[in-house]
Amino acid sequence: MIVFLIESYTWRLQLSISSFLKKILKPAQNFSFESEECISLKNNIAKIEYDIATQNGLEHYQFNSVKIDGNNDVLVIIVGYNGSVNGYENKYFKIAKRANEIYGSTVFIVDNNERNWYSPKNYFKAIMHYVKENTINSNIKIKLFGISAGATLALYYAWEYTEINNLLLVNPPLIKENIELTINGMKLFTGNSTLVIGQNDPSYEFGKLFYDDRSLNIFNNVILFDNADHNFKGLLNEFINLPFLYLFRISLSI
Repeated sequence: MIVFLIESYTWRLQLSISSFLKKILKPAQNFSFESEECISLKNNIAKIEYDIATQNGLEHYQFNSVKIDGNNDVLVIIVGYNGSVNGYENKYFKIAKRANEIYGSTVFIVDNNERNWYSPKNYFKAIMHYVKENTINSNIKIKLFGISAGATLALYYAWEYTEINNLLLVNPPLIKENIELTINGMKLFTGNSTLVIGQNDPSYEFGKLFYDDRSLNIFNNVILFDNADHNFKGLLNEFINLPFLYLFRISLSI
C-alpha cells in the first residue's frame, strides 16, 4: 500500500513543488572561482546523459556533475532546484574537497535542473545509475546530502537503493500535498536520516511537526536551525559544516 501511494501521488506534486520553489528562490548568480582547487573542479564539470526505459518509451535525462575519485565511501550531493554544481561561494566544491581530503571519499556533485522534473523518480534513478556505474568498487556505501529539491528526491526515493545508508536532508520543500509521500518514503528507508530545517524556512512549521511529534518516528534526527532561511544566507560556514556534523560526525574549523 505504501509503495502504491508513492507511485500514485508523485505526479500530482511536480507542479506544486516547482511553484513553491520558484516563489522562494532567486535566480542563480555567477561567482568567480578564486582558488586553484575550484578552477580544477570547474574544468572537470561533465555533462551526463541517461535514457531511462519506461512503459511509454525512453525518457532522456541530462545533468551536470563533478566527480572526485576516492574510496568506496561515497558522498553524493544533490543541489537545490536549478542550482549549480559549485553553489554560492563554491560551497559544494569546498564540501567535496574536504570530504575527499579527510576521508578519501569519492564525491559526486549533481545539479538539479527543472527540465528533469517531469519524472522525479526516473531522474533520481538516472543519478543513481550514474553514481553506481562510475565507482571502482561495486560494494559502495552512499552518504547522500540533499538540499532543497535535492532533499525532496531523497525523501521520496532513497529507500529504493540499499547502497544509500545515510541521509542529510536540508530544507526540503514540505507542503501539505507531499507530507504523506514524505512520511511513506521515509518509513521505507532503513538507514540513518537527519532532517535540518531553518527557523526562517517556509517549511519550518512542518519540520517542527516532525520535531515535536516523535510518534511519527521517521527521522533519526530533526534539527531546527536557528536564524537560518532556505538558503542559509549569512551562515555559509555553518552550512558547509552540516554534512561533517551529521554524515561524518565531526565538526570542522572553517
